[in-house]
Amino acid sequence: RSESRPDVAAALYPFPKVPLLLIFWDKDDEFDASLQFLFDRSAESYLDLEALAVLLEYTCQKLIGEP
Repeated sequence: RSESRPDVAAALYPFPKVPLLLIFWDKDDEFDASLQFLFDRSAESYLDLEALAVLLEYTCQKLIGEP
C-alpha cells in the first residue's frame, strides 16, 4: 500500500512540539483496513519511547471513543 493514496491523512498535535501523522486506508478488494501513526523524527527529543507508546495508546482510545 505504500504506493496508494490513503483515504484519510491527518496531522495531530497531542503536544505542541510532538506532531503525530495519522494515515488510514479503508478496506478494499485486495487489502484489509489499515491505520498507521508516524511520529516526527524529533519526537524522541521530547519524550522517551515508553511515553510515546502511552501517547499512542491514549490517542487510539480517544479516536475509538473509549474513556
